Amino acid sequence: MTTVWIKRQPLSGANWKTFFDSMLAVTRWDKDAEVFSYMETVTSCDLTRQRIAEIMEPLRPLEGRFFRDPLEVRWLMNSDGAFTAWMIQESVASSSGEESVNKVERPYYLIGIATETPGEFKEAKFPGKVFNYPAVGGSRERAYIRVAEYYRRKPNAFDHQDIETATIDAVLAMPMLVAHRFIDVGAGHGAGLKAAGKES
Repeated sequence: MTTVWIKRQPLSGANWKTFFDSMLAVTRWDKDAEVFSYMETVTSCDLTRQRIAEIMEPLRPLEGRFFRDPLEVRWLMNSDGAFTAWMIQESVASSSGEESVNKVERPYYLIGIATETPGEFKEAKFPGKVFNYPAVGGSRERAYIRVAEYYRRKPNAFDHQDIETATIDAVLAMPMLVAHRFIDVGAGHGAGLKAAGKES
């Protein structure tokens, strides 16, 4: 594990366009930049990689994520059609409003094994079903999402000599995992997965 700093920032929009514009303003992503996109709608779940300028408003959206290292925007459509979103961004130097945490990167497998068609994956337990991911895998390789997990730094007893025992107990009882974000999507096994799943 290494120590990094994360910043969490809320976003919102009365509709898709205002949300999307506010996201671009905060992330400073260029419209020609490529991002990974995960979208859930009433009828589908799609994981893609595309240029910002090519992203269209989804039909009947529910929730999703846009991610491009070192940040992620997670969004949710409310019942009134407005959008609520959260941005989590990582940095290696502290600044105002950021939280110091320990970071671990891990790969999480997706359903399916690579076929001869780039980006196409199939699973025996789902006959006839094709899973498409923005990853190219060799024969028999699985796709995965690489995830950054952020853990609360363990308190040092010497830092709390003047604090009541009850306060220290409360700190120790807090959940250690405070946040996570998607980094990218890949495919592979063995050395490839070890590299993707390294502690950093």
